[in-house]
Amino acid sequence: MKNIKFKLEDIKLLRSEVRDHPLVFSDTFKLEDIQIEVESKFNYSDNYLQAFMHFKFDIQEEVKHITLGHFDIIYTFQVDSLKGLLEDEKAKKLLHLNVIAVSYSTSRGILFSETKGFALNEIYLNPISPNKLYDSLFKELAEKEDLSITIDKK
Repeated sequence: MKNIKFKLEDIKLLRSEVRDHPLVFSDTFKLEDIQIEVESKFNYSDNYLQAFMHFKFDIQEEVKHITLGHFDIIYTFQVDSLKGLLEDEKAKKLLHLNVIAVSYSTSRGILFSETKGFALNEIYLNPISPNKLYDSLFKELAEKEDLSITIDKK
């Protein structure tokens, strides 16, 4: 397998919504009650790979869900010989693992910065192994749908 060469070209914060609901000021509020949803998807075009990272922070209040934070971030990577890498299953997985590692760790810092002054700032996304995150993000998707890759053609 050839070396994988890629570089981060751009980061776009598409959505950054955070708020403190009155619930966070109550005596019953506990940070550990907040549910964190993490999703990731990939898009490919020419020699560019975009990783879409989605983070949502919800808490249950009696009969309704309350969203305290919602963040969508797109990372654009330039990848040498992308088409060839996507045709090799081992190389494709290794590329995904590396992109997930960079995207997730960068997202941790972005979320920390974006939540300053809010209750969510006390929640830290734990460092996680790229393999574990990859498995959690893609195993469920693979069971539900075909994960074949499509490449935009000119």
